[in-house]
Amino acid sequence: MKLPTCTSCHYQFTWKETLLTSLKFTRILKCPKCGKNLYPTPKSRTKGTLLIAIPIVAASFISSMIGADAAVRITAIILAGILSVLLSPYYYEYIEEDKPLW
Repeated sequence: MKLPTCTSCHYQFTWKETLLTSLKFTRILKCPKCGKNLYPTPKSRTKGTLLIAIPIVAASFISSMIGADAAVRITAIILAGILSVLLSPYYYEYIEEDKPLW
C-alpha cells in the first residue's frame, strides 16, 4: 500500500491531503507542486466504495451472527467504518482526466 503520486511531477501526496480529498464531493486532488488537477480513476472509486462498505456490512453481519448485544454491534460497525476511512487514501489512484464511473 502506498499513497498516490502526481502523474505529471511525481509528487507523493500526504495521507492527510488524500484523505481530505476523498471525503469531498468533488474529489479533485490538486497537486501543490505543479498545480495539476487530478481525478480518481473509476476503478479506484469503485474499490474505495467497496472497501468502505464491505467491512461495515461484515461487522454488522458477524456481530449479529454471534449474538452480540446492540452496543457491541454499533461499536463494531463504527470501528469498521472509521478504520476503512482511515485506510482509504492508500487505495485511491489519480489520473489527469475525469472519466465516468461506467
